[in-house]
Amino acid sequence: MTHEHDGQIQRLSERVAAARKASLPGIESALANVSLQHFHGNLLPEVRFTRLNERYRSAIELAKLILRFSSFDIQHGNTRAGSFLVDMNQVFEDFVVLALREALGLTKRLFPQNADGRRVRLDEAERVVLKPDISWWQGRRC
Repeated sequence: MTHEHDGQIQRLSERVAAARKASLPGIESALANVSLQHFHGNLLPEVRFTRLNERYRSAIELAKLILRFSSFDIQHGNTRAGSFLVDMNQVFEDFVVLALREALGLTKRLFPQNADGRRVRLDEAERVVLKPDISWWQGRRC
């Protein structure tokens, strides 16, 4: 990298920092009436979505998922810590299936995850059942 690039990166970094600093007072005033609420993971309030709050749906669904599946709370003295477990095998499988679908230009119907309720058998007598992570279908044929 040249000194010219170093200078460009430094100027960009300074502009980003200035923009972030300028936006903080607006964020602080927008959050002035926000307070901490405690909910048990299984007793979360329902959110009614309207055209005004629909854009928050994915963030709210993620927050609900995190709160529901937090495994346990640990407390030592005055310090409290929560845990959050993620099935990384499932996350990776979901990622691979979606990436392959997009790369191959296939639909969910043609390239379902876990055969999506379809019967997949290993043998012609259909005695050995398969449960594939991914499958590629052409009509009724896998």
